[in-house]
Formats: sequence, structure tokens, C-alpha cells
Amino acid sequence: MVFPEHSGRSPRDSAPQRDSVGAVVDAAVGGATGVAAGGRAAVNPSALTVEQLARALGVSADVVRRHVADGAPADFGGRMNLVHYAAWLNARLAQAGREDGGREAAGREEVEYGD
Repeated sequence: MVFPEHSGRSPRDSAPQRDSVGAVVDAAVGGATGVAAGGRAAVNPSALTVEQLARALGVSADVVRRHVADGAPADFGGRMNLVHYAAWLNARLAQAGREDGGREAAGREEVEYGD
């Protein structure tokens, strides 16, 4: 059945295609990846500032800065790739798991985000 107001095109045909990482970053930092929207500068999830990354993850920028000092991947300009940072955090969690004998740590966040 075809409704009169339906043009035969799906909403996907007219909507700009976005990857899920871009959508997550947009929601978290209030920007638009790839396209400036509402006068805001575009946000590139592969080149986030420490502040943008911290806002996207809901942590303070100081936490991210400490991670960079501890070896989290960042380019010479201080920009960070969201996926590379997530992989680094995952490896750090895996290392912490090996060090505690594979036990599930109730306070895992303390390993990554604690003072």
C-alpha cells in the first residue's frame, strides 16, 4: 500500500549518511562531524582536542591529560583519535585484568578515571 504523501523515497535517500562514531561525538560534544551545523565548527572524531574528547566521554579534561602523560595516543598538536584512545583504554583495562589475576574489579573506573 502506498500512502499519498509518500514519494517512494525512503528517509535514508534524502538524509545525509553519517557513521555511528560521528553521531556519538555529535551528541556528546554538541557539534556536527563533517558538516558545520548551526554555526558550530565541525568536529572530527579522529582529531579531537583533549577538551572535546573529555566532554564526549563525560570525564574531566585533566583525566585525559593524565592519560596522555601515561602514553595515550595523541598527535604532535595534542589532537586525539576517539577510536585509538578507546583501544588504548581497552588495552590498559586488559593489562589491569592480567595484573589482578583476571578477577573482575568492582572499581574498574578507578583504574582509568580515579585520582
